[in-house]
Amino acid sequence: MKTMGTDIPLYNTGNLPVRYALMVKNDMMSFPEINHWHDDMEFICVNKGKVSISVNGKTYEIYEGQMLFINSGQMHYALNNQEESWMYRQITIHPDLIFSNEYSKEYYEELCGVHAAPFLVFSSGSNRQKVIIDKVMQVFEHLYKGNDPLDIISETSKLASLMVNFLESRPSAKEKTDKDLMAMFKMVSAIQMGYKDKLPLNDIARAGGIGRSKCCELFRSYWDLSPNDYLNLYRLSKSALLFRNDKLPIGEIAKECGFAGASYYAETFKKVMGLSPTDYKKKTSVKTFANSDV
Repeated sequence: MKTMGTDIPLYNTGNLPVRYALMVKNDMMSFPEINHWHDDMEFICVNKGKVSISVNGKTYEIYEGQMLFINSGQMHYALNNQEESWMYRQITIHPDLIFSNEYSKEYYEELCGVHAAPFLVFSSGSNRQKVIIDKVMQVFEHLYKGNDPLDIISETSKLASLMVNFLESRPSAKEKTDKDLMAMFKMVSAIQMGYKDKLPLNDIARAGGIGRSKCCELFRSYWDLSPNDYLNLYRLSKSALLFRNDKLPIGEIAKECGFAGASYYAETFKKVMGLSPTDYKKKTSVKTFANSDV
């Protein structure tokens, strides 16, 4: 499903539209991931424990040895379960890296087109699926080692080829359009595009073509959040990215992310995380592989 207002991952592989990360959850506090989507394909290989991930409003448990493939344009986020430890390797790849010419259009439609599966779960217990999981792990290692861009393009193309061949062997099933889900895409898109500005409930509901009460009902149904709660969480998630710049004062970060002022921002942050923005930077437990010795 192709939509407007998608998130753009923070690519960390030179000029290539690829991102890789090793995500680790331990007993320390980690920032809750906010629901999002992007045009990139996402691969999540669970190496330890169990990870709960919501895709298009439904939660799925992905266990050690399994891999979740999330297709382009699907709403998703990893749930923050404080009771268990987990670790997973994550790769996001923009389709343009592989399907940028007319000769590959057919394969793009097979893998990422409007009738493609929104997500797939792979298990190492199946030999054919294990080959794909192993290839994702190999791609991750190539990315981590900083291999030549042509090598990375070659490896990601091999991964795409394995995926397409796997899909061709499965029965095809067309996903019917869900009006509520489409309304959610439009409303979340409005938030992700306009989070820096004032965004009243009326504007959010109008983006989805529905009324205020239906808007609140859908947000509660999909994520057990009010529209304003989601908006604030999205703003907080964006603010956490700005922590990397130690020279930015809290007031400037708050303004950049749509908060009325530094005090309200700090109050909202502490309400969600249980600690101040400054303390959070010291205690966060989610690390990217590129910046970690794990």
